[in-house]
Amino acid sequence: MLLRDFYSIDTFAAEEQTVKADISINSKHAIFEGHFPGNPIVPGVTMVQIVKELLGRSVDTDLFLSKALNIKFMAILNPEENPGVVVNITIKKKEGDVITAASTITKEDKVFFKFSGQFTPRG
Repeated sequence: MLLRDFYSIDTFAAEEQTVKADISINSKHAIFEGHFPGNPIVPGVTMVQIVKELLGRSVDTDLFLSKALNIKFMAILNPEENPGVVVNITIKKKEGDVITAASTITKEDKVFFKFSGQFTPRG
């Protein structure tokens, strides 16, 4: 889990179909020593992991990304310039154990990441 030391949750709200979390990214995390020294950039895979973790928290289940439907990296997310961002998740469909969701990571009017995918319970 990245929640341990890569990011922290400042606020978290989950309703039936939506999740909204204000998170703070740890710009001193070891991952930024290699991605990239002197110019830290949040890796795309960590953005997907954050969405998975927050969605899982909202449904109280450890989830597995079973299918990525669409992933768009809209802008570079530098944690020194933008340590606090908003993660919005919309649950589009629940069919059996499969959850189809769409998400964005933003700060004010800037969109860093758009994602849609299917998740299933891990295990």
